[in-house]
Amino acid sequence: MPVLKKLLLLLTVGIPSLAFAQSSSQPVYLTNETYRFFGGLVAGCNFTQVDGDTYAGFNKVGINAGALVYVRLNEVLGFSIEFNYTEKGSHGVGTTASPALGSYVSDYKLKLNYVEVPFMLHILTNRRFHYEAGVSYAQLLNFSETYYGDPGMPIDPNVFYFHKTDICGLAGFCYQFYNWWFIEGRYQYSLVSIRDQQRIPIGGPAQYNNLFTFRLIRFLNKKTEKE
Repeated sequence: MPVLKKLLLLLTVGIPSLAFAQSSSQPVYLTNETYRFFGGLVAGCNFTQVDGDTYAGFNKVGINAGALVYVRLNEVLGFSIEFNYTEKGSHGVGTTASPALGSYVSDYKLKLNYVEVPFMLHILTNRRFHYEAGVSYAQLLNFSETYYGDPGMPIDPNVFYFHKTDICGLAGFCYQFYNWWFIEGRYQYSLVSIRDQQRIPIGGPAQYNNLFTFRLIRFLNKKTEKE
């Protein structure tokens, strides 16, 4: 996906540049011993696909936003819990050749809207950059699924429904690029299927959410005199 490739390139080039530009005297908040607890807001986007739907590519873009509480355990470890609204799903466009109809374009769209609670462990590798890994529990709020082609295919949500929960594994990085601001990149994959094989309209294997997330984090702790 061109958009995702450009964003990954920007992060690859931009993060070292930011690191070089930062002053060593600038405060680092996750290692600041004044606080053990940090509260913050997060906002960003998901680039998603659903494995098992026959369409490849992270072509569905959705919102990822919410709030978090971060706990500094010691100099190298932290833990966080979040409460987020997140949009997942899939978008695929294909061309089908039919002896009767000729070539026609099909358009498949799947929107899955969740409330999600990630539990993350953070490993500080230096004063600004750290790795993170964890699991998340998500509750499905609603979904929509459409297929346009020639002919089209109606999809009954009462027959071809999804599981109400999504349990995922997550891994990523977080970097403080300015004062209370952090940039974060994550990869996320469902540990259990979001829809069983017999509930898929076009057949195929069980389905799983597969996505990358890029977000900004703004911590809200009050500044101290040292800062």
